[in-house]
Amino acid sequence: KGMRKIQLQFALTFFVVLHSAYAEVKSNLILITVDTLRADRLGCYGYSRIQTPHIDALATEGARFATVVAQAPLTLPSHCSILTGTYPMFHHVRDNVGYRLENSKRTLAELLKEAGYNTGAFVGAYVLSAKFALNQGFDVYDDNFGKRQTAGGIVNLNQLERPAAEV
Repeated sequence: KGMRKIQLQFALTFFVVLHSAYAEVKSNLILITVDTLRADRLGCYGYSRIQTPHIDALATEGARFATVVAQAPLTLPSHCSILTGTYPMFHHVRDNVGYRLENSKRTLAELLKEAGYNTGAFVGAYVLSAKFALNQGFDVYDDNFGKRQTAGGIVNLNQLERPAAEV
């Protein structure tokens, strides 16, 4: 128990020293999530049958992770996990329908904003709409899906997304 306490104190001290040394240097952070895209279909992960030059360039110049595990197989709960750093059992979003991220759950965008970053999100899937509270902490949260209803006011679920060029 005493050794754990020493290790924790060392880790906290290291973090404070490291943070102080680089407090004036802020890196640009870009988080790209693409629903149902397999890593083994991107050039930066070795796939050569299609071209993904922009993603490949970002991966070359930045950090590219070799192993990432989704905490939920659904878009909304998975993004809540990404943005809060917690499992669905803690952020309480378990499905794409009928759930909303609680305002009390702190998001990565809120933490970055407090650290002086400008934050923005550009959303292509309706399930990530600000209506589900994923916009917490973002200066800009572009989730404009426009009029995607039939003449009778019925929402067409096939149209509740925006193409990449529009995003």
